[in-house]
Formats: sequence, C-alpha cells, structure tokens
Amino acid sequence: MMRMDAVVVGAGTAGSAAAYHLARKGLRVLLLDRRGADEAGASWVNGVPPGMFEEADIPLPEEPERCGHAGAFHVLSPTGDARVTVPESPVWQVDMRLLVRRLQRMARSAGAEVRFGMRPVRLEGDARRGRTLVCQAGDGSQKTRLLRIEAPLFVDAGGLAGALGRLRPGRPTALPREDLCAAAQEVRVIRDRAGAEAFLEAMRARPGDALAWTGFEGGYSTLAVTVTPDFEEVHLLTGAAALPGLRSGKRILDDFAAERDWVGETIFGGAGVIPICRSADRFVEPGIASIGDSALHVFPAHGSGIGNGLVAARLLAEAVGEALNPGSPEVLWGYQCAWQRGRGAVAAAYDEFRRFSQSVAPGDLAALMASGLLQAELVAAGLAQEMPRITPALIARMAPAARRRPDLAGRLLPVVARMRAVHALYRRFPRRDGWRYAAWREAVTRLRTQGAPGKDPLPEIDVEAA
Repeated sequence: MMRMDAVVVGAGTAGSAAAYHLARKGLRVLLLDRRGADEAGASWVNGVPPGMFEEADIPLPEEPERCGHAGAFHVLSPTGDARVTVPESPVWQVDMRLLVRRLQRMARSAGAEVRFGMRPVRLEGDARRGRTLVCQAGDGSQKTRLLRIEAPLFVDAGGLAGALGRLRPGRPTALPREDLCAAAQEVRVIRDRAGAEAFLEAMRARPGDALAWTGFEGGYSTLAVTVTPDFEEVHLLTGAAALPGLRSGKRILDDFAAERDWVGETIFGGAGVIPICRSADRFVEPGIASIGDSALHVFPAHGSGIGNGLVAARLLAEAVGEALNPGSPEVLWGYQCAWQRGRGAVAAAYDEFRRFSQSVAPGDLAALMASGLLQAELVAAGLAQEMPRITPALIARMAPAARRRPDLAGRLLPVVARMRAVHALYRRFPRRDGWRYAAWREAVTRLRTQGAPGKDPLPEIDVEAA
C-alpha cells in the first residue's frame, strides 16, 4: 500500500502541470499514466497564447519546443474570397511532445513521483473513509501486479473520457455530437518549395502566416495551413463538428494534402475527438478533482484546451495550499469557483459564439467577413482566448457595416450581448454549494435557452469509445 497526499492520473499537459504545482506546495504527489513514457500526452503542434503560460506560472517555451514564430493570421471564408487578417498572431505554435516531457521533468524536479504503465482498475472507499486507487502495473511482460494507493485527493487528468470515469458510478460519459469536434494536426514535409511558394503567392500570404479557412464543412469547421519560413515543413490543423455526414478533421487534412503535390509525407501529428463546449458546471466531488479535458476545460471557439489545462493546474494547487485535507469539499469547491469565475467565464461566453457559428451558412459567413462586422480585434481576442474589448473606436468602425447589413448585425449583435451576460453570470459563480449553486445553474440554463438554435438534439457520443 502506497500512501500519498495527492494522486494525479494522466501525465499529459494538464496532469503533469498539476503534479508540478501540487508538489511545489509540499504535497507528496504521485503522477500516473497508463501509457509509456514516450506516449503520454498529445503528439502534435498546438497554438497556445504565451500569456497563458504566464498565467499558469509555467516558463515560456523556447525553441525547439516553440516551433516557428507567429506571422499574420488570416481567417478566410469557405471559398477564400473574403478574409479578416490579424497582422500578428497572438498564439505561439508549441510542440506538445516536448512540452509534455518538460512538464513531466518539472514535476519530478519539484518532488513528484512519476510512474508509467499504470492502468486504474478500481476505486475503493468513499470520501468520508478515504479512497484507495487500485492500479494494474505492467513491466512489458505478461506478468502484472496490483498496486494500491491511498490518498485524500485524486486528480482526474485522463482526457475527455476521464481516467477515473469508468470507476465512478453515475458519472456521465457522453456528450451531444454538436459539443464534440473531430480534429487532426500534422507536420508534413514540403517536397516542392516552388509549389509552396506559388500557393502562398496565390493566397496573398507569407511564410509563417496562418491561413485558416472556416465554415466549409458545416458552420464549425476549419483548415489552418502554415508554411514555415524555411520552406521545409507545412503545419496542417483541421477540425469539424462531429455531426453526421461531415468529414472528420483527419479526412479534411488528407484531402487537402492529396490535392497538392508540394505537400509531402507526415513527420508527426495526431487526431482525435475533442470537446468544444463550456466547462462542466461541476467538476469536483469530495476527494476527486477533474482537470483539463475531463472537466471540459477547453476554449469552445476553436477547441484548444492546452492553456486552460495549465491554468487550471495552478488554480487547483492554490486552492489546496496548506489544507490539512486537500480533498475536502470546501477546498475543492474553492478550485472550482476560481476556475468558473476566471477562465470558465471566458469559455462559457465564447460557447455562445460557437453555437452561433454552427448555425451560420457558408454564404452568410463570407458576407459577415466582407461586411466589416467581424473586425480584426474581435478575431485576435478569440485567438488569445480573451473577452473582446468593445471600445468606441471599434464601434465606430463597425457602425457603417451594421447600417449596410442590418440583417447580419441583427444576428451577430444579440450573440455578443449574450456573451457578455453569460460572462458576467459566471463571474458570480457561488462560493458555496447548496441553494446558491442551484440558483446559479437555473440562471445559466435560462440565459442559454434564450440563444438556443431550436433544433432537435442529436445523438450523443460515448466519449470513452471515441
């Protein structure tokens, strides 16, 4: 029997960051993952705003972990005829493989014990008596052994399905299809520099710029292409809502590469199903805290969850602090409250825009970009995962567009108003459970219902199977 202060299950970015911050607080921490040391965590390039590293108290990535410097970011209509350009992208491209390894090293240096090849099979006891996690440990042979770990706090950092999800009766394991995105990202070789140069010239872009087509495969879909300045690699990022009849992100990526001779073989990358909805209303229970994708800590407008997971790790450790019982309901509610009032509020606000985008037809999206209603400041705020600042200067630039296209303004402006209302409501997330929380949930449901698209719900997807 091992006895620890905290056990973190899942050694990806969020889990490794949580182990690091908890160990820095002086807790005896065990970080586990069912996969091998070289397999844990994401295996692709992800865009992360540098400010989120600072907010998470994680040192900024350096080359080669930071792969390429940000150029312009061009958001394109489905046909590419209309665009909105952010002159300098507010996100950094980060190699997740290297970031995960760095965070794991940081966790070890802070005092956490890290073990791989550990598969959770049973969670015994309850919060009142204390919980014990039973794991199956293998050494690569057919021989396995069971390891029992007792701790007052277990952190579920096991991705969308949750590492402890199957072990906790009653935990929901399915999400509506419209709240999931089939995404893919690959780094590929450029086999023909002249072909890549001709592509950029035709698209009026420079090496290092991101070209992001949107809305071509349903309202929520994207294909982002970045040619590196040295013309050696092309980074491809794709995704589409996991709705019937739509191509997956992997299919979109492969189709793009097949149609262009200058795109060569894959160097590395990955694909999977990611959540694109607001954070879970409640992601803690006595003795257990979820983090990262298992708590739906993502940014709905484009599905990125890396920065959010890092920030959540710091908030969890700060809430635990010097508590005698790090798994007590009061301690973990403080973590949940800090998240919902901060990053959770921003995510919930942008979930309103995400739901709006899923209802926009390709022609309307192109008209929205061409009209001037979708200004570069608004796009930049979304990329940076920040609430947009509605300044007098911005309103003055949008006013002529609103007069020219009152039909589009009549659809967009209510969404912006609802975003601000949702954000304000989350900023007042209750500090205590009970009737205050029930009243808050009712208010959130009522506000979100006002902007519901009014469609029949689609079948859910089992996130464990996905």
